[in-house]
Amino acid sequence: MKRAMILLGVLTGLLTAAMAYGIEKRLPVPAPGVAEAVIATANDLPSGPRADGRVGDYVLRNHQATFVIAGIRPTHGYGRFGGRLIDAVLNEDGRRSDFLGEWFYGIADARGLLGARTLRPERIDIVSAGGAGKPAVVRVQMVDERLPLIDQITRIPTQPMGARATITYTLEPDSPTLLMEATLQNLSDRAQAYTLIIGWIQDDGMQMYMPPFGHAKAAQAASAGTGMMALVNTLRGAIPYAAAVNHQLSYGFYPIAEQLPMVQKAQDIYILYLLNNASAAPRGSVSARWALTVGRGETETVRAERNRLLGLNPEATLAAGVVRNADGAPLTDARVYLFQTNGEREQFVTVVRTDASGRFQAQLAQGEYRAMAFADHHTPQEFRFSAPVSAMPTVSLPAPAQLRLRATDDNNKPMPAAVVFERLDAPRANAERLLYGEEGNFGRWNRVHYSLTGDETLLVEPGRYRITVMRGFEYEIAQREFDLQSGAIAEFNAQLAHTAPLNGYLSGDFHLHTLTSPDSFDFFEDKIASYVAMDVHIMVNTDHDYHVDLEPTVRAMGQRNRLATIVGNEITPMSAIGHFNAFPQRYDPNAWNNGAIEWYDLKAGEIFARARRNHARDSIVMINHPRAPTMGYFAYIGLDPKTGVIQRSDELSEDFDAIEVMNGMNVAAAETVMQDWFYFLNRGKRVLGIGTTDSHHVFRLQPGLPRTYVYYGHRNPARVTPDNLVARLRMGDVVVSSGAVLTLTAADARNPRRAVRIGDTLRLQSDAIVLNVEARAASWVRLQSLQVIVNGEVALEQPLNQPDGKPLNYKATLSVPVSGEKGWLIVRLVGDRFTALLPDAPMAFTNPIYWTR
Repeated sequence: MKRAMILLGVLTGLLTAAMAYGIEKRLPVPAPGVAEAVIATANDLPSGPRADGRVGDYVLRNHQATFVIAGIRPTHGYGRFGGRLIDAVLNEDGRRSDFLGEWFYGIADARGLLGARTLRPERIDIVSAGGAGKPAVVRVQMVDERLPLIDQITRIPTQPMGARATITYTLEPDSPTLLMEATLQNLSDRAQAYTLIIGWIQDDGMQMYMPPFGHAKAAQAASAGTGMMALVNTLRGAIPYAAAVNHQLSYGFYPIAEQLPMVQKAQDIYILYLLNNASAAPRGSVSARWALTVGRGETETVRAERNRLLGLNPEATLAAGVVRNADGAPLTDARVYLFQTNGEREQFVTVVRTDASGRFQAQLAQGEYRAMAFADHHTPQEFRFSAPVSAMPTVSLPAPAQLRLRATDDNNKPMPAAVVFERLDAPRANAERLLYGEEGNFGRWNRVHYSLTGDETLLVEPGRYRITVMRGFEYEIAQREFDLQSGAIAEFNAQLAHTAPLNGYLSGDFHLHTLTSPDSFDFFEDKIASYVAMDVHIMVNTDHDYHVDLEPTVRAMGQRNRLATIVGNEITPMSAIGHFNAFPQRYDPNAWNNGAIEWYDLKAGEIFARARRNHARDSIVMINHPRAPTMGYFAYIGLDPKTGVIQRSDELSEDFDAIEVMNGMNVAAAETVMQDWFYFLNRGKRVLGIGTTDSHHVFRLQPGLPRTYVYYGHRNPARVTPDNLVARLRMGDVVVSSGAVLTLTAADARNPRRAVRIGDTLRLQSDAIVLNVEARAASWVRLQSLQVIVNGEVALEQPLNQPDGKPLNYKATLSVPVSGEKGWLIVRLVGDRFTALLPDAPMAFTNPIYWTR
């Protein structure tokens, strides 16, 4: 599934990612004046993080652009079927990396969108192979087919509509625009009303803009209404086009009609209406025409192509300007956002980019304009002008500051680290940048940088900052305030002492997402760098219904000695049944979604069984965020852990191995799920309690917060394999940390020298268990107490008395009375606060030690 989003302004990260995905691939480029339609060989297909083309697909290309139509085959994503546009790139150097995202068709009749279906191809023909002066044309005959994205919401499969569709794709010579036409034929003897939409999951390294509102997030703020549970946002108005833009490419979508009548956003899917209740006579048809224009990271190409195709000749003049650095040097690739003003009202017109000479230009109607210029790490500047211009507008952006970073270990050796920037003066806060799509995706922060070396110079937008250098929970942090001046160099030498190690354990995250999830913004390289910087040793990649093998990227980055990666899957039914992780899973690039299981029409137990069969050997199945509204399994079945009542007992399957007790850093939410975990433990089910990040947005400082430790007896990630990870998890020596670390052994009070580890079973003869507990925390992680929980109840609690401003290094031997023939216990550390960065309280807990008599 083609998903995700990255920050528009982070040029370096995008270039790194694009190069890793093969941006240098050379595509066949027809001569000027020639268009071609061919059946694809491997050499005909674009590369890039969003490229989905396969040998045998259909390629339309000319001197400017290449488009790929999937053949009659299963395709990745929600659309599931071919016959649809999957890739689009410019052919010029440096722009062959596809970022289109996923398009899929939706068709509905008078029964409405809850009965919507998709289109499945039955036949694809090259109608015109093109040539000199000739268009290239591909035609697809399609029928309606179920769309599980929709019908699983109600858990009622949709019924056939009896409609046929013909989709025609046309590429003219020397045009960056693919023309598309859909004809829906009503095969019934009564009139039908058809709605035809394109679902566009497009945040993959792109930012979405919709005139006259500006950036799509700002457009949502002007929404005319919200749908069910506020998941659907409806935008009405005269919207001429929707454009996705990054520093390399832009994609402009528009109907070959006046405007888009309506745009909706359902979570991360843009719903673009081509027909809305259009009437088709009995045995008649109805048609829609639209286009996709590929531009150079701006929207001027889109505007020009739309005007050409619609035969519009607006009265406009060429307005040009220059963006320079403070020293007068031209700034390349600066983004300039132009708004036409009328009193206090203003409308977004276009976004343009500067060329190598710092020049930007746009066709503008006569009037007054406000503009904002952004460039990476420079202070943005606003300027105003009138069109037509009497003099070329020139804007000067203050130069970046420089931060010379050196993050070192106890031996003063540079090591990977995360650098968190909190702006203290904030002349333009992230929220103010929303209109331009320049606010970044940093959450509470202004910037988060992950350094693989710990020894580099960072360019920074000038300003006052609180800067924190960190390497996860086991290490101390360094924090200082800086007034970073334009053009000046500041130094930050941060030695991070390793005060809270958990020797013998490897830390892991078993629930995380990358750009192949529809709701994640994270390129592979960024994700990997973040986990290395935050000192997490094992990444189980669990994109929604899609398998990703990160191992080649880890090796290409030279990080295999620091990080092991496992292929997993977050199985994500669209019904409220819940979300489930399974790992390891088979990775098959020739299969649908690289080998992910299909969950359509299955109950939870059937999903668990299918996931277990999706790997040659043993797999772990985990219940994700069990109490989350609309996607929590225990909430769905109506489990009451106190009474044991289950409202949907027929839908309970206990064929799972782990419960995601902690999802993110919210302790209160974790305590609720702990009760579910205790319920199953008290019923005799040996189930792991896990803590994960569910990380979707790497630059919000999510990786490694929290983490789960697995005992290996060493700290070498290079020795981790999918099979030994499962084996170690099944042994049960597992600890969850959202701040502190701990471990323990247990022994019978009558035989204290014969100890067992976490996950083991103690043969008990006495009425007490002796625990040898070790707990550690860095000085910025403040703890209150230690609890011993026996069969779900706190049996012992004592203060930890952590010294002020000092790390915790706690060792104790505790005697815990127990009764009954069998049972279990865990140890939990209760937190007070973090002294920096994090608003939550720290916590840690072990998995059970079991006993029997």
